[in-house]
Amino acid sequence: MCVGSPTAGTWSNSQWLPNTEFETHRMWEAAHAVAFAESQGTFAFRLWHCLPMAVTDAVWTAGLWAVTGGMWPSAPRWSAPRLAALAGVGALTAVTLERVALATGRWTYNGLMPVIPLLDAGLWPVLQMSILPLVAVWLADRASPRGPGRLTVPAGPRSMETARGRPRS
Repeated sequence: MCVGSPTAGTWSNSQWLPNTEFETHRMWEAAHAVAFAESQGTFAFRLWHCLPMAVTDAVWTAGLWAVTGGMWPSAPRWSAPRLAALAGVGALTAVTLERVALATGRWTYNGLMPVIPLLDAGLWPVLQMSILPLVAVWLADRASPRGPGRLTVPAGPRSMETARGRPRS
């Protein structure tokens, strides 16, 4: 049974996003792990091996969502600037992390990892942090017990004030 699935019990609205983030990243990590020299093995092995990375990616995605919400606190959750910033900041941080990790020997690509010219970063991790934050937020919104368009995710400090009953300035 997947964490956060409707059959896993009654989930509060605030649990859908972190669980959806974790599950989407876990599947992506396990699928593209074959492009890393350190992650060879069966898909079942990669699911287990990639658990720490999936947790880190889920936290990273939540941070991206919070940061991009803070950039446009008055913008609607699904505004084009916020979604573009979510994908753009995700890609930028992925390129930075990949370059640092490769330079310090944290991990190594094998021949299955396409490398983005000029950026010297793997295509799969950059796509992961550009696309999956959008997918995770969209899936969590659709799965929310409150229904589509009703996922309550703080969009920054101003939304927290509103949540506490204080009017926005």
